[in-house]
Amino acid sequence: MVPLWYYICMSSKIHELIQNLESIGFVNKGDKNGYRNLRHPNGIKITVGGRLSQEAKQYQINDVNRAIEMISD
Repeated sequence: MVPLWYYICMSSKIHELIQNLESIGFVNKGDKNGYRNLRHPNGIKITVGGRLSQEAKQYQINDVNRAIEMISD
């Protein structure tokens, strides 16, 4: 059995964040210099930067969570 703290301490990869966004309807509108511009049909935009294999920074995770909350409202 895996302890609860293991899931809290795990960090996400950039590609996981993008997969989460695409699964709820965001569309990649193009990459430029390592930044991915995603847009939802509702008009919400988000930019995620970094290589796909990199660990996501906390501010990136927070931005993605905010975008998901905006969609669910």
